[in-house]
Amino acid sequence: MALLNKTNVLNLSKDGTFLPTGEISSDPADVDALFKHIKKAKNDHLVLYFHGGLVPEARGIETAEKLYSLFTDRVKAHPLFFIWESGGLHVINNNLSSLADTPLYKELMRALLKFALSKLESLADGRGAGDTVDIVNDADVQKAVKVEWEGGSAITPDLQTKLGDLSDDQKEQFEDLLDNSLAFQNAVDQVANSLSAEIDGRSLGPNEAAGKANLDWFSPQVRAALQAEVAPADGEGPRGLITTTFLVKSAVGILTRVVGRLIEKTDHGLVCTVTEEILRLLYLDKVGGWLWSEMKQETSDAFASNSGLAGDSMHGGTYFLYKLTKYVSNKANPPLKVSMVGHSAGSIYICHLFEAALKSLPAGFKFHKIAFLAPGVDFELFNKTLVEHSDRFTEFRMFTMNDDMESKDTLVPLVYPRSLLYFVSGALEGNVEKPIVGLERFYSGQKPYTSPLFEAVNSFVKSATQPRVVWSLTTGGQPGFNCAAKHHGGFALEPVTQDSLAAYLAA
Repeated sequence: MALLNKTNVLNLSKDGTFLPTGEISSDPADVDALFKHIKKAKNDHLVLYFHGGLVPEARGIETAEKLYSLFTDRVKAHPLFFIWESGGLHVINNNLSSLADTPLYKELMRALLKFALSKLESLADGRGAGDTVDIVNDADVQKAVKVEWEGGSAITPDLQTKLGDLSDDQKEQFEDLLDNSLAFQNAVDQVANSLSAEIDGRSLGPNEAAGKANLDWFSPQVRAALQAEVAPADGEGPRGLITTTFLVKSAVGILTRVVGRLIEKTDHGLVCTVTEEILRLLYLDKVGGWLWSEMKQETSDAFASNSGLAGDSMHGGTYFLYKLTKYVSNKANPPLKVSMVGHSAGSIYICHLFEAALKSLPAGFKFHKIAFLAPGVDFELFNKTLVEHSDRFTEFRMFTMNDDMESKDTLVPLVYPRSLLYFVSGALEGNVEKPIVGLERFYSGQKPYTSPLFEAVNSFVKSATQPRVVWSLTTGGQPGFNCAAKHHGGFALEPVTQDSLAAYLAA
C-alpha cells in the first residue's frame, strides 16, 4: 500500500466483520482514526469506493492504489476504499471452461442447439408451431453459433414471434434425437458406470473413471436425485437405463425452458440461453452459483446489527455508519459531503449501505454524488433503495456499456460469448432472467420489460431533466458524460471513464 494508509482502506472479511483473514486488516480504531483525520484536515469531501465482486483482496488493493490520486488530486477528496475479500471470478471462468469440455455437456449443448434451431427454421417453411420439425445439419448449427460469437443473434425476430411451446410430438422427437445419438449415449453410459461403482462402493475401473468427469460436475441436488433414482436397481443394465431416462427427461426440461424464454423474449441469444439453462438445471453450484450468492450476502452482512458485539467481531459497515452518524450530527464538526462509487457488484454494496443509512443518519443528511460503473445490482434492490429515496442524495450517474458491446464482451472463450452481467442475469440470479441495472436491454420500454418496476427504474435512469446514464462507447461529449470502456472489468481504470468520473465528482 505505497500510497494508501489505514484511513484510506476499510478491509472487511467474513460476514462483513473486522475479523482478520487476509493480507491486510482493519479494525474499529481505523474507522475512528478516519474521522479524526477528516476533522483535522478539514477535507469536506469523503468518497467511498467499492470494487467489483468476485475480486480477490490483492486486486482490490491494486485498484485502490491506482485510483488514489484520481480522488485526492483531481476530485480533492479523501478516498476510503472498501476492500471485501470476494475473489472467485477465476473459479467461474475456469470451471465453465472445464465443464464445457466434458462429453455429456458437449452432447447436451449440441442436441439442444440443433433442436431449438430446427424448431425456429421449421417455422420459416410454413410448419405449425406444434408440428414435428426438420432437423438442421451440423453446418447450420455451426453457422448460427458463429453469428452469436460475433455479437449477433441467430434468432430471426419474425420467426421468434411465431414460436409456440414444445408440443408432445416435438418432445418425443427430441427424445428420439438423443436416443439415436451414439455420442450422447456413450456419455450417459459413462455417468451410469461411474455412479454404479460409487453406489456399490467399488473401486473405479477404467470405464467408471472415464465417466467420473461427467458425474462430478452435477450440482449436489442433481447428484442426490440421480442416486435416489438408480440406487434400488440391480446390476448395471437397469441403472444405465434409469440414468438415460433421468438425463433425457432433464434435457427435455432444459429445452422446454429455452423455448419458453424465446417465446417470452427473455432469451440472451440461442447459445447463451441454452448454456444458462443447462447450467441452471444440472451444474450451477459447480460453476459459481454459490459464490455469487455468498458474495451478495457479504455485502448485506456488513450492515448487520452490532448489538452485543465488540472489537473485530463487529460488522464493519454498521460501525462505519455509526461513526459517520456521530460526525455529521455534531454541529461542531466541519461540513462533510459523502459520495459513493461502485463498480459491478460494488453497486450492490452501495445499495445496502444506503438502505442502512436511511435508518441511522439524520433525516436531513443527503449523500452527495453516487456513481455506478457497469453495475450488477438488480432492479428490485436498486428501486427500493436509491430510486424510491432519491431525495436522500444530490446526484446519480451510471457509466455502462450499450447492449451491442455487452454482447461482444466474451466472458469465457468458446463457452459464453456475452458479458459477466449477462451471465449474472441469466444464470446466477435464481430461476428466471433477472433485470440488472447495468444492462441496456432492460430499458427498452417494450414487453416483457413493462411492469411498474421497469417503468420506475427506467424513468429514473433515463431522466430527461437530469441525464443519469452514459453508454459506452461515448466520446466527445461534455465533461463527465464520456465513457470508452469496452470490457466489464475495465471501467474503473479506463482513462476516458476516469476523466468523466473526476469531472462528475469534482463539479
